[in-house]
This record gives sequence, C-alpha cells and structure tokens, in this order.
Amino acid sequence: MSKRQTAIISKAKRRLAYGINVLIGAIVLIMLFNLFLYARMLIGNDILVTLSASNESINVARGQLADVEFEIKVKNNPFCKAECSFLFEDISNNTLLEQSKFILKSSSPMTKRYTLTPKHLGKGMELYRFTTECKGIRTKLCHTAEQPATRSVIVTLDYTLSDNERSMRENLKEWLEQLLDEANLLVRDKDGLEQTIGELNNKTALIRENLLFKDAEKNNKDVIRGIYRLKEYWDIQDYQRLSAEKDNFTAKMLENRKEIDELNEIVETIRIYYNSIIDRVNKTRERLQLMQKTFITDNGLASRINESIIHFNNLTLEMKKTDSLSAKEVLLSSIEAESINLESEINNSIMREANLRDFENYLNADLLCRLVEKCIEHPAINRTVDLKSSCEMSALINGRIAEINSSENHTNYTEKSMKELELEILQGYLDDAEDPEMVAIIEERINRIVIDDSYVNEILLIEECNQAEFNYEILTKDTPEKAERITAETPDLLIRFEEQGAVCCVFGKCERCCTDECYGEPEKYPVVFIHGHAVSEDVSAEYSLEGLSRMQQKIEENGYVDAGAFSSYHESKENTWSMIPLPVSIRASYYFDVFQEESSSVMTQAKSENIDTYAVRLKEAVDEITARTGREKAKLICYSMGGLVCRRYIQLFTEKKVESLILIGVPNKGVTGKISRLCPVFGGKLECHDLDSESIFINKLNGGAMPNISVYNIVGTGCQMDEGMGDGIVLEESAMLEGAKNFVINSSCKSAIETLHLDLLDTKKYPEVEKIVLKGLGTG
Repeated sequence: MSKRQTAIISKAKRRLAYGINVLIGAIVLIMLFNLFLYARMLIGNDILVTLSASNESINVARGQLADVEFEIKVKNNPFCKAECSFLFEDISNNTLLEQSKFILKSSSPMTKRYTLTPKHLGKGMELYRFTTECKGIRTKLCHTAEQPATRSVIVTLDYTLSDNERSMRENLKEWLEQLLDEANLLVRDKDGLEQTIGELNNKTALIRENLLFKDAEKNNKDVIRGIYRLKEYWDIQDYQRLSAEKDNFTAKMLENRKEIDELNEIVETIRIYYNSIIDRVNKTRERLQLMQKTFITDNGLASRINESIIHFNNLTLEMKKTDSLSAKEVLLSSIEAESINLESEINNSIMREANLRDFENYLNADLLCRLVEKCIEHPAINRTVDLKSSCEMSALINGRIAEINSSENHTNYTEKSMKELELEILQGYLDDAEDPEMVAIIEERINRIVIDDSYVNEILLIEECNQAEFNYEILTKDTPEKAERITAETPDLLIRFEEQGAVCCVFGKCERCCTDECYGEPEKYPVVFIHGHAVSEDVSAEYSLEGLSRMQQKIEENGYVDAGAFSSYHESKENTWSMIPLPVSIRASYYFDVFQEESSSVMTQAKSENIDTYAVRLKEAVDEITARTGREKAKLICYSMGGLVCRRYIQLFTEKKVESLILIGVPNKGVTGKISRLCPVFGGKLECHDLDSESIFINKLNGGAMPNISVYNIVGTGCQMDEGMGDGIVLEESAMLEGAKNFVINSSCKSAIETLHLDLLDTKKYPEVEKIVLKGLGTG
C-alpha cells in the first residue's frame, strides 16, 4: 500500500473517530440535559400557571354592561407544551357559561374577554369564577409528572338600581303600604263578621250556609296570599312584576271590600231583626210581670194572666229549640198579641171598676161634707187614680159613714132634701165631667134617682174591695241574649315593606347579602389554606400553592366558595368579598413579600427566610383576607411546615383573628435524622434550620401556651423511617401535639418519594381527612 493510500485511510479513521466522539458527546449531553430536566421536575419545577383578571370587582347600575378580561400564562420546560382547559362559571346561578380546551406554550399567553351585566333584580352582587387547569404533555425532551395545576379568580359584580327603578320603588312602596292597611282592615272586618255570624249561628241557622260569606272568605284568603306574593316580589326587588300586578290587585281588593260590605249589610239586617225579636220577647215578659203586680179584684182575670204566663214560658222554650227566625217570630207573635189584648182588657176592666168606685166615693164624700160637714179631700171627677187607691178611699168613706150612723147626734133627713142635694151634686159633676164614660155614669145615676121612687134617704156603705188572690207561675228568664256586633281584635299581618338590602345569590340560592352582622358570625369566617415547605429554593413559590387545591375544591361542596389562590397583597381590596353570604376559602402563601414604591407596590418572591419572617407575612395575608371578606376572624388549615408558620403567627400576634386551627402532617416537634440533613440541600437553609427538632425556634414554639381556640391535628403514620414510624417525612411522635385534638391516619408509603405525608392531602385516598377537616371547620 502506498503512502498516499495509507494517509487517506488514516485520515478517514481520524474523521470517523471524531464523528463517533462528537456523537457520543451529543448523546451524553442530551442524557445529561434530560437528567437535569427530570431532576427539576422531581423537585417541583414542572409547570407554573398564572391567571389574572383585568378587574376583579365591578360596580354597575342595572342595565349597564361591563367587560372583564382573563389572561392565562404557563411557565415550564421550553421543550414542553401545556394542555389546558378553562371554565367560566356564573356562581350566583350555578351555571357554566363557557368551557374549552387548548394547548399553551410559555411564549403564548391566552386571553378571554366577557361582557357582564346583572341578571338579578334590584341591587346586590353576582359572583363569577374563571378557573383554568393546565398540565404538561410528556415527550422525550419534556419530563413532566402530568399533574394538573389549577388557578381561579373570583369576579364580583356589584349592581344598584337604575334611576327608573328607584322611582318605581318609591311609588310602589306607597301603594303597598296603603294596600297593607286596607288588607289588615279587611281581615279584621272579615274576622269580626265571622265571629258575629258565629254568634248568630248559635241562635239561628238563617245564615249558617250563606254562600256569599264563603265566597268572601275565599276571596279574602286569596287577597292575603296575594299580599304575601307581593311581599316576595318586593323582597327580590322585582319592581316590574309588582307594577304589572298593581291594577289587577287593586281591583281584586275593591271587589273583596264590596263583598265584605254586602255581607256585612246582610248580617247586620239579620242581627237587627234577631235583636228586635229578643226585644219583643223581653217586652212581653215585662208586660206579664206588670200584670202579675197589678191590683185586680177579678179572679177570672188573674187566672187568665196565669194562663198567659204558662203560654209565654212554653213558647219561649219552643223558640229556643227552633233555628228559624220566622218560626221564632210566629211563636212570639202569638203570645205577644195575647198579652197585649189581655193587658188592654185588664186596663179597661180596672178603669171601669175604678171609675164606678171613684164616682161612688166622690159622691158619698161630697154628701158627707154637705150634710154633716165631715169633709174628705178627693181628686177632681175626671181624675181616676187607680183601683187600689179607689178601694182604699172606699174603706175610708165607709168608716166615716159607720161612725156617723152610730152617733147619738145622728140627724134624719127627708127624702126630698136628700134627693135634691144628691141631684145638685150630680149636676155639678155633669158640668165638670169630660170623660164620656164618666158622663154616662153620672147621667145614668141622675136618671135612676129621678125615676126610682124607692130612693133611700140615707148614705149607704160602698161595697168593699176584695183583691184577687192567685199564685202565679214563675216567668222564665231563660231568653237568649241579644246578638252584638263584634269588632275583631285580629293582629295586623306580619308584613313590612321595608327598605330591601342587597341580594346575593350563590350556587343558585338567593339571600340577603352580608352586611355588618356577618362580621362576627363564625359560620361565615373565611378558610385560609397555608402550604408547606417548598422542596427547592429555586422553584417558584407559586408551586407551593398547588398542593391544597384539591381539598379546597372538595370543601366547596359543603358551602364554601372556592376563591382560588391568594399570593399578592399589593393593593387594598377591602370588603371585596364582604357581601358574599357564604364563607370563602382561599390558598395563601408566606413566600411573597411586598415593596412599596412611589406609585405602586411590587411583589417579590422571598423563600430564603426563617419561619418567624413567614409568620409576619402570614399576618399580612390574614389581615388582607379578613379585610376583603369583612369578617372578624379566619379559620386556618395549615399543612406541614405551614402548620409551624400558623402556630408561630398565633404565638406572636395572639389568636384574636383566628377562630380555629387545623394542622395536617405538621412536624410540631421538628424533623430529625435524614430528613433534617437533606432539607438544606434542596430547601432554604434558614427555614430548614428552624425545622430541626433541636432548633431554638422549635424550643420557643413548644415552650409557649396553646392558643385558646379549637385545634385539630391530623397525624400520618405507618411508614418505617430511620428513627421510627411516621408519614415518611414527619415522625408520628414529632407530629403529635399536646393540648390539641389529635387524629391519627394509619397507612403506608409507596416509596421514598411517594410518601403518606404528601398523600394526606388527597381526599380521594383519605376521605377521613376531609371529614376531620370539615368537623374542625364546624360543618362536619
């Protein structure tokens, strides 16, 4: 082989060797790069998702429109793509407005814009939530655990009445209050009418089945139901519907008033008619009572009075048995006519007897006065007193006559002189008499004296009175009382058309928005999730917020509004969520700090601090969250090292802003052994130094008193560690906390990387953890 050939072969071999070396180098570099990317994935530097909204708190008047724009960014391995999805939800109405899937690169953010306008009536607040979830897509150059990262943003839409609605509200309120006054009056009139009818129905059945009342009663109930329906419209501030109901409802009220008035007129007529019967019964009784007391001498009349009393007693008993007013009146008319006729007959008989007796009395008295000058005063001839007085006067005159006739000085008079004297006195009576009956008596006596030749020339005794003696039956007093018109004391309807507060709807349920009264209500305190120790100091702090997202989503099923993650405190948003009538839950981080500049605040990541510093930042987060929610306190759910941050925060700043504390997998007595030695390799040195079980921090933390609040402590165990059993990161004995309610979860670790410590946050694997958390929150 020639030198030239040898040289060519040698050169070719060198080129081949160089190419092989280059190829081997490239393969090694690719392997090292992949190993680097894989290592970064293992320590958590997988995919970072950020979500922002152009405006998280919108204020509009009803009918106005407002735009909000959301921007989604991902940061991951430059060789990776992210598979993402988003949901835009109307939390107020519990409806999904839009959802979609898309592919996103680090260099290409995605934006979505929406136009919002209030869907509800009146004034209040609506809630919207934009949620995005992204995960890396695994390729040869993209090492990813394909674990999803989630971010959410809550947008509040505060709305007030339009000018037209405010004017409409004032007019409607005046009408509704007048309507309520009339409704209360209608109810009282109806109830009074019903009670009056009830009283009448105890006495008569004339209106027991009155259809008009049934209609009026039904219509009255319809009016009351209508008032409550109008109240519901008022409460939800549906002024349009109220306005539409106004004319029809006013007409309905007028119709009901007319029915009540017509029925009242009927009932009043019946009541007056019934009472007139009772009045006539009582008057008949009084008439018979007067007859019983009347001085009579006729035993026949006394017997007839007694018969009428018996008749009256029997008829009143029959009247009680019958419900018919007409039947009552027929029975009454019988005894009424009988008593009137008997009363007239008795009066006439007494009058005739009294007139005859008075004539004899007066004549004898005047004769005695003229003949023997023994005068007895008496009324004028036309004035009859009563039969009893007449009888008493007869007895007096007879006594005088007997006295004169027995006297020794008795003088005899000629017949002529007596006749002439008597005729003279009678003529004087005749001249004075006005009563026809008395005139007839006088004339009859004059004629008899003139014609009768057997006239006795002396003053004769007058016939004695004999009062009728009769034991009358007792008149019954068992007569129904008169029916009174009843005014019902029905209380007013418990309805007030007061100024409505704002209405907030959450998950399809509408209620009054929270105001100051929610400030101190524990069941409405926000829940703050606090993450644990970041595996690597180089990994973005945003990754730490991801671990508790699943548990946060899970407790929303129990009435907590998932407000996503909260890592920045750069501008005041006080009371942004204060109107929400449910508690919100939010993930917060202590790995961020804020620097104030002249016109703005700048947030920066700061992960290389000690736990005391983190506790100060947690105070800023809790202060900001309680300010945003308008609540006095918060409930803390703290994981791993986050539990130490929470405990130290309470120790430094007291529990005045903390309602309860829930600890999950917390190294309450620090970490030891291999975990303690490896911590500074990946994590921040200062926080790892504090985590050590022998550190001053752990000593100070456990040397203080337990806070005076409820503390739930969830401990994982079942994994064999160098120093004993635990959850793979924290020893069981280190996690136990004296003075707290300790709950132990027994399980195992899959590997040194997949530990129980991490799985404690998986509510699917360990639903008992979720139950304990809910119990600690007061909702389990």
